[in-house]
Amino acid sequence: MLASDEPGRTRDIDLVMVTGAGASREFGVNGVKLPLMGDWSDALVSKLGAAGQYLQATGLRREMSGEAFEAQLGKFLKQVEAFRQVKDLLVPSVQFQDFGPATQMMSATGVLDQWYSQAVGHFDRIIEMIRESLYELFADPSADLDAAASAYGGLFQSLGIGPGETLVYATTNYDSIGEHGIRRNGGLPDWGQPPALGNEAELRLAVPGLLNGLGRYVPVLHLHGRVGWYRRGDGRVYATNVTRHQEGFGIPIVMLPDPGKVYDQDDIINSLWQQFAEALARARRVLVLGHSLNDSFLLRALIQNVQPFDRIAVTVLEDEQDQDQPHQSAGPVLAKISQNLGNAAIIPMRFGSSPDAGIKGLRKWQEGLAGDGLL
Repeated sequence: MLASDEPGRTRDIDLVMVTGAGASREFGVNGVKLPLMGDWSDALVSKLGAAGQYLQATGLRREMSGEAFEAQLGKFLKQVEAFRQVKDLLVPSVQFQDFGPATQMMSATGVLDQWYSQAVGHFDRIIEMIRESLYELFADPSADLDAAASAYGGLFQSLGIGPGETLVYATTNYDSIGEHGIRRNGGLPDWGQPPALGNEAELRLAVPGLLNGLGRYVPVLHLHGRVGWYRRGDGRVYATNVTRHQEGFGIPIVMLPDPGKVYDQDDIINSLWQQFAEALARARRVLVLGHSLNDSFLLRALIQNVQPFDRIAVTVLEDEQDQDQPHQSAGPVLAKISQNLGNAAIIPMRFGSSPDAGIKGLRKWQEGLAGDGLL
């Protein structure tokens, strides 16, 4: 392996693959496409709408774009968290207005406390329904794992990733499709869940040090959390293979859609992002597959840790009539690449449509890196 082009930096990871919702899109059961953010929004609108007045509280509506959905859901989640903090201000705030006898009655009879407790309970139920919908859409039964294995096999072959190369797989998806794709093509994915020795229903989750297993394992970094990850009330974290969320399992370790996510407030998520930054800094190549780049932390990690940007390739949806050109819907992603990632390669492809999808663009990118002495 050639020495790094930057003094003091060792590039000992052949490839860091970063996947988003588009990387799982084609792998729904029976030909049904797995959801993008906009699809999740519509499903959640239907679920909340059937529950009465809950939908209005969230501000969600049908046919929102993925970015609009993330922004609105993030706003709602912040508002709920702020609402939890105002209980002690309710009674004093009544004194700001003189409603006559009603002022004393509301304070003395506990009407405000009762109203507040009920409202918090309803907001908690909305959040549980959001978590339920995440499992309904992204857990394993929704995925065609045979199709995923075939597509990932072709991709790894196109990228020259075999038994002798080191791979780190990072994803903002909640699903486990990447792990299955790696395992069924001869790799040993490690996402922090130890192998079971019996019929354990749950296993301790341990994500620190995943990169230490490089060579034997393929570290899998679930940057937004993963279906099956939970935190108990006492702080313990564990992994399980459940495919339906129930409140009694604990709090799912997932970052719900929000463009203003704060990752360092959760030790599991924070550890994964720290390892992601390290992996990028050690990578010879970085492939961003099926990602909208609508994550400021992810963009910042790429900008700060990968130099030169020629090492980065970003896939975009290909045009159906001209497979060498991006589809018109790729405009927002192309703009982010142009503004933030300079000379990063742009590779039109429809991952999952065939095992050799994007092979021409991938080959051209890698030949360019080799010609520039970056491999």
